[in-house]
Amino acid sequence: MSCPSPARHTQRHSHSDLVCYSSTPQSNPDIYRFMHIGLVQVAFKPLTLRGLPERFIAALHDGRNHNWKKSLIGTIQTSLAYGPVYFNAYPNLQISLQDENSLSSLMLNVNTEISEIEQLNDGTVKIRFHEPSNMIY
Repeated sequence: MSCPSPARHTQRHSHSDLVCYSSTPQSNPDIYRFMHIGLVQVAFKPLTLRGLPERFIAALHDGRNHNWKKSLIGTIQTSLAYGPVYFNAYPNLQISLQDENSLSSLMLNVNTEISEIEQLNDGTVKIRFHEPSNMIY
């Protein structure tokens, strides 16, 4: 699933909303009132040569809570030197589809370290989302 709004990013930071209108059936609010998110799986795949020390920190949090520590669902700090990294979180999160703040309920922040290879790049971040287990009722 890809959200139509692009991820906001700078050279070192990327901020992405994981819930978007295209993934929620808000066209018929009489039938669907809530969305349950049971599993969020994020995969980081290196787009550089294997063995380069490309390190990053990723944080999955609830964007509706303004207290950073209380909003954290899961964090990871690792390197992509030896291949892809998978990050699983089980937030057991229920979202009301009638709430206007529901789109900011699940956010992913990624902070990378700058290397010479990344400085040659234009700084774009390619993020693709897949929702295998969401229940809408």
